[in-house]
Amino acid sequence: MIAVEDGLISVTDPVAKYLPQSADMQVAVLAEHKDKDVSPERVWKDPPRHRLVPAARQITIHDLLTHTSGLASGGLGNAIAGLPKTKGPEHTLADLVPEYAEMALDFQPGTRFAYSAYIGLDVVARILEVVSGQTYAEYLRTRLFEPLGMNDTYFFVPPEKEVRTVVIKGLDEK
Repeated sequence: MIAVEDGLISVTDPVAKYLPQSADMQVAVLAEHKDKDVSPERVWKDPPRHRLVPAARQITIHDLLTHTSGLASGGLGNAIAGLPKTKGPEHTLADLVPEYAEMALDFQPGTRFAYSAYIGLDVVARILEVVSGQTYAEYLRTRLFEPLGMNDTYFFVPPEKEVRTVVIKGLDEK
């Protein structure tokens, strides 16, 4: 919302205004419904036969922030795309977000709520990078963390501070 207050973006803006590759997204629907576009709410594996239809409208920033975009929210589009790449310090949003634009949506934008675990918010973060000219981490550091005195907050803990992180035993052990 800082970017909105600064006049950099509006929540009603289509994502394609900043990320043109997302202009012509498609929605995954069940193939068996020829006369009606049906998008199942959840598909965990083994996606059923499907077809792609054009999105009725473009995704907006508001859709991403309110989890109503249909992007990677555990439905049919997500299932046919497979799991997205794991994010780490070596992956930039500029690298990952164009891949997200190639995913089929799980439902028509604005028609349903379904939590997008991180991909939808990654797209918002990439928009902030585009409009600010900074990486998302730099943007948050200069516009949020430093003004609030959060001088020891990171997305990826620097190697010299890793000794301070909590290690949960048993999750990585077999």
